[in-house]
Amino acid sequence: MRDQPMKQMDEAIFWIEYVIRNQGAYHLRSSAVHLKWYQKYLIDVFLFVLGALGILVLILYKLIGLIFGMKGARHCETNKKNE
Repeated sequence: MRDQPMKQMDEAIFWIEYVIRNQGAYHLRSSAVHLKWYQKYLIDVFLFVLGALGILVLILYKLIGLIFGMKGARHCETNKKNE
């Protein structure tokens, strides 16, 4: 912090004068100012990840149901043979 080419007050004055000279310095503003609210807060990305997780959970649920369903069917078949 002590090894700066300009003092902090001089740098603040420079940037204030720079903005005044360039009528607001719009070229320095972030491009996020022009984004839609759902893009700015990444709602579209959040919904995509949530949808992908939902599909993954659904696939796992069906797969586990299929595996345990087969075990139950085999168990019933062996019980019928023993009777």
